[in-house]
Amino acid sequence: DVIDAHPMLIGGCIWDWVDQALWKENPDGTAFYAYGGDYGDVPNDGPFCCNGLIAADRTPHPHYWEVKKVHAPVKVEAVDLAAGRLRIHNRHMSLNLAALALEWELSNEDGTIEQDTVAGVDLPAGQNMEILLPLALRSVCDETLLTVRFALPHSTAWADAGHVVAWDQFALPITSPIPYSALRSAEITENEASIVLAAAGCRAEIDRQSGLLVSYSIDGEEVLKEPMRPDFWRAPTDNDRGWKMPERLALWRDAGTRTHCIGVYGTDDCRQLDLTVPVGETALELSYRMANDGALTVGYLLQPIGDDLPDMPRVGLQFALPAELSQIEWFGLGPHECYRDRKTGATVARHRANIEEWIHSYVHPQENANREEVRWVRFLAPSGTGIEIEALGEPFSVGAWPYTRHDLETAAHDHELPRRDAITVNIDCAQMGIGGDNAWGATVHKQYRLPADQAYEYSFTIRPCPAHVVQSM
Repeated sequence: DVIDAHPMLIGGCIWDWVDQALWKENPDGTAFYAYGGDYGDVPNDGPFCCNGLIAADRTPHPHYWEVKKVHAPVKVEAVDLAAGRLRIHNRHMSLNLAALALEWELSNEDGTIEQDTVAGVDLPAGQNMEILLPLALRSVCDETLLTVRFALPHSTAWADAGHVVAWDQFALPITSPIPYSALRSAEITENEASIVLAAAGCRAEIDRQSGLLVSYSIDGEEVLKEPMRPDFWRAPTDNDRGWKMPERLALWRDAGTRTHCIGVYGTDDCRQLDLTVPVGETALELSYRMANDGALTVGYLLQPIGDDLPDMPRVGLQFALPAELSQIEWFGLGPHECYRDRKTGATVARHRANIEEWIHSYVHPQENANREEVRWVRFLAPSGTGIEIEALGEPFSVGAWPYTRHDLETAAHDHELPRRDAITVNIDCAQMGIGGDNAWGATVHKQYRLPADQAYEYSFTIRPCPAHVVQSM
């Protein structure tokens, strides 16, 4: 944005193109990518040589796609989305846009609604112009996205025909919102130890002492392998270590595991549990309500209270699912990982991945695999059965890993990460950005931090995966 605003300013210069790790084999035959210190070299800079846009094996890192988007030679801005009117900026130094094919697509969570190609957009380098797309859509009742791409019409020496050179995406204004239809609530039974909500073969149990959801079962099959706990931490990134995040924000590291329930309140159809968080006098409200179709709505309101509390790495909930729920489908940003300060290169779409495709393996293990602006996510078994978690109101962010955070924080190399018999999942209100101005002291920009001087609130619904999804898998 700064570079675009000032014609005389240049930037975006990348330090390292590729991770400079070396393939090393241990005496036991284990092979891995090695960095400073792995050869007994002293002194060394550890994994500081692993900060490229692509991995040592030339596989693109997620930030590769961010750079491609930011450096794109064509930019599109909306003038009147409802009418299909756009302004195109040709940022090439010499190429006329007639050399590229303009492709546009209207889509929603179910897939493509309509698409077409506009050939021969005559726009000289450095110029801009308005175009009008012939959108047939007259009424928008749910989230609908317009994606505009500029692609190679013919193969070249450097890329095949169809290669996307630049793209932009816009959400169309909703003109006919779908009316909300409320369901009747499930019955609640409780005793001194727990609160149970049950309906349509689904059963949720909340522990009164901790205030946590400890069980959610579908037709007798338990879905939660670990309770749904408050979470305020993340495995430090190499950038985090550079600005001493683990030391500066340490108050939040274990705070989510040391909460305590101090009160239970409720109405006929809902229970609210008040928790204390051992950072200042921070308070957390968790609420639970089950509809008569078995869908469980979880509400979350965090109110940090205290003087000079440090920023939070994350605000959300963490739990574990059975390992067989390893197929992930989501409607949100993707397909690769993204964060609040590194999501320009991701598109909103209905994406699919298995857990190994979902995570990203860095040479030096660290926080990875987050997805931003997720409307809903499904964790499915190969048969298609599983659960759906849907945001109510604002989208949430999602993380999932076939190992634990402790594994991620203690492993020195990717091959040291085990594969557990559970999938660790985070459904978060927000996560701090990852920064990257440099790796030896620059903090995350202010607008991408999570200050502990404001409240954080979100809610979501957990339900059995819809039957039509199971049938289509």
